[in-house]
Amino acid sequence: MVVKTSLASAPIVIAKRKVINVRIRGEFAGGSDERLVGKKETLTVDMQTQGFSDIRYMIRRITIEETDNQIRLKNPPSRIAVDNREGKQLALVERRTEVTYGNFLDVQMLKFVERSLMSAIKSLGVSSSDRALGNLAAWEWRYVADPSKNKVGVKLRNKKSLKALRVGSYLVLKPKSIMVGVANMKAARKDAGWPKHKWVYGTGSSGGKGFMAKSIDTMKRSNLLKNYTIHVSFTKRFRVRGETYRETSSFGAVTPVIVVRTKRNRRYKRIK
Repeated sequence: MVVKTSLASAPIVIAKRKVINVRIRGEFAGGSDERLVGKKETLTVDMQTQGFSDIRYMIRRITIEETDNQIRLKNPPSRIAVDNREGKQLALVERRTEVTYGNFLDVQMLKFVERSLMSAIKSLGVSSSDRALGNLAAWEWRYVADPSKNKVGVKLRNKKSLKALRVGSYLVLKPKSIMVGVANMKAARKDAGWPKHKWVYGTGSSGGKGFMAKSIDTMKRSNLLKNYTIHVSFTKRFRVRGETYRETSSFGAVTPVIVVRTKRNRRYKRIK
């Protein structure tokens, strides 16, 4: 759940102007993409009676009170941004705070990622072996809780066992097969209209999208991914043993994986 402001304890001289529905994680209202719970309140400030110091005080007080309430409910913050900066102290706030609370991970989101990838593989597979990748048994989730201590994390055997995805941690959906890199390249060349005899042995950028990128396009259109950052990474860290894709490059062989993180303002470092 993302809470930007809460006016329950705001000074009485600052009047509420309107109330609108907002989408947050954690509760369902209708279909899996319709999460309309909670409210967002906007306000009008009388600058003749309210100075900037008063407004900053109000923002700090609201943020502290709301965070304390969520902690008492065992729903601690996973991200705090002050004026769009995650490292800035709350005492120095000038315009806004944004706190993301979440003591849980949306299992429906993980299932949607899987379905999107399986669908893209089946639609773009160029051979029977490629289409075999469209089976969940050929993939696995890994959870990296602290990359500074364990860069490859642990296998996530049960999606429901992971209750929260903290800022700094991430999930990786990786293949078990060495076919994925080449199969994805062939799918991209097929998508770009290359002749079949060049799907494997052609050189240069394909100009098309493989099933990895196609699946990401689908995921980003869903409200289930609103609170997450998701992308494809070609990485040595999660490389499958025996991988041949790009093995002749200076960087060495890499395996394409899907990375899921909590959303944040600053860019994440690339997984090598």
